[in-house]
Amino acid sequence: MAINADRELIALYNLKTKRQKRRALKEDREKQLLRLYEQSKELYEAQRNLPMVPLNEPFQKDWKRTFAMHKSDLYGDKVDFYQCLLDKINTAQYSRDKQFRDPLHRKKNGQKLYRIHDQSIKEFEAYEWNDPKLLFTDKERELFQRVEYWHTIFRQQRVKYVFTEPWRYKLIVTANIIYEVREEDGILKQMESELDNYLRRANLWNAIYKVRDGSVYNWKREMPEKAKYRNPFKNKPFTAMLDEVKNE
Repeated sequence: MAINADRELIALYNLKTKRQKRRALKEDREKQLLRLYEQSKELYEAQRNLPMVPLNEPFQKDWKRTFAMHKSDLYGDKVDFYQCLLDKINTAQYSRDKQFRDPLHRKKNGQKLYRIHDQSIKEFEAYEWNDPKLLFTDKERELFQRVEYWHTIFRQQRVKYVFTEPWRYKLIVTANIIYEVREEDGILKQMESELDNYLRRANLWNAIYKVRDGSVYNWKREMPEKAKYRNPFKNKPFTAMLDEVKNE
């Protein structure tokens, strides 16, 4: 009888139980985190949409590495075709070092060691490949191969489309000349800096990522497993294991 009386009082005065209060507090905090994220995103986009201002004296900032076509004898009468394709799949990297390398924190035989930057032709995920905005012709699509791979972050099997003739292009390094800069808004920049400092000091970015994406990015997921700790049955469907047993 007492329990029923308590329930009637709760329904009469619209009171909340302890569990409902905890849930309400959690939902309110998640909404606050999402509002902070949207505010940060709006400030970033507002600065990105500011107009570009040409410089009176252009200057060089670092080096730029892109793909370019080889000599025309590799193409014959398809020079325009492969140049148009390159415009769609080209990639660019920037570096202070002209050889595009980073010094490592160790030496070998008294000499510095460097890590060379890798660069490849653009690859397309399945959702990009099926996007009509990609504007690939049927002949261009024939030069790509469907490849299945394991995504280390999302931990799932995925599909991407890879260019099958990368040897047609070569990497070239040119000076990265700056001819124009984006106009700056001091108020927007200050607001973005203050908000970013608050989120970092309060260590809220991980909480925002967890609310927005459902998980926090972890760099350890991308580290390859050592051979002696590798599980041969990990991420392998049961049907595939049965097929291996039958083949043996």
